[in-house]
Amino acid sequence: MKFLLEDGFSQDLIQQMKTRYDMAIIYQFSLEEENVRDVIRYFKRIGIERIDLLLLTRIEIFMKDINEVKDAFLRHNIKKIVDEINLDINKIDCV
Repeated sequence: MKFLLEDGFSQDLIQQMKTRYDMAIIYQFSLEEENVRDVIRYFKRIGIERIDLLLLTRIEIFMKDINEVKDAFLRHNIKKIVDEINLDINKIDCV
């Protein structure tokens, strides 16, 4: 999960993830590094601000295929849904 450090996340976040999630999930997350990074980059590009909190609460989103994630956002007004997610990360369930 060191790749998260390269993407600007802290060692503390990585430790919190390791504490919060089962090792099998962490292992799968690590195997999906390229896709996880694509999702993170996409979220940054569209303006999602609390990616760290999403990593701590909704790790499964980052293991979805990037095209599936993009398609889900394209079904909505991206600016509006991103603004809502930035106010309340639970709004990501609307996507």
